Amino acid sequence: MAAKNRDKLRQMAEKNDILFRDRACPQCGSRLAVCLKPQGTDAFPYLNLGDPQAETAYYCPICRTYHSTDGPFSPYVQPPSTPFPGDGKRYHFTRAFVRDRISRVLFIQGIGALCVLPLLIHMLRATLQDFSLFNWAGTLFCAMALFVLLYFFSYYFRLLGVCRRSFFELGEKGVIFCDGIASHYMPWEDFRLAEAIPGQDGTEESYIFDTATRSFVLNQNLENHKEAALRIARRLRDTDVPMNPRLLHLVY
Repeated sequence: MAAKNRDKLRQMAEKNDILFRDRACPQCGSRLAVCLKPQGTDAFPYLNLGDPQAETAYYCPICRTYHSTDGPFSPYVQPPSTPFPGDGKRYHFTRAFVRDRISRVLFIQGIGALCVLPLLIHMLRATLQDFSLFNWAGTLFCAMALFVLLYFFSYYFRLLGVCRRSFFELGEKGVIFCDGIASHYMPWEDFRLAEAIPGQDGTEESYIFDTATRSFVLNQNLENHKEAALRIARRLRDTDVPMNPRLLHLVY
């Protein structure tokens, strides 16, 4: 059982490494995109931005070739980006996303910490009065629970601030993405793939773009995400950036 769990954790770590660590193409040195494993020779390279269960393969939009994820690859080093101005219209995360996904978890963690704190104080007093194994174990358990709750409370509190400061902005020279800490500039000439993905289980349509330095998705968590995505797609339609049929239909 222990060996099986170790193998499962190792496989999960390997899949996460493939998804979230940039690799360089062995032929041209550009950043490899992580795509779903193609089902045919002429299949469109659909990007995989976070599904560890899906069968994936590396794809180079420059060479237009697939590579197995098993082979050794050099890490991709991002070059410094050149700043450029935006048009002033910023697309922030929606209030519903910030409130429902982050503030709610933050509230639950805070309530949990407030509930555990009196119990920890009670167990500390009991341990000081009677140092028994039960009291000692209870104190340790409460301390660990409080530590975990405060850790995640701190994490989500920082994440809340980051989400409130994050935005996308379009400009004459490209797209600007601020992750709440730093701004990242993606010139139009660096775009390599664009696709529209239908929504599932009541979610709205998503739009995924791949550039020379990063891949990003615009979905319903972003204000007016369809407007932002179609503005980008209309800017790219006169270039040689490949688009999947669904996005082409929306643009034309």
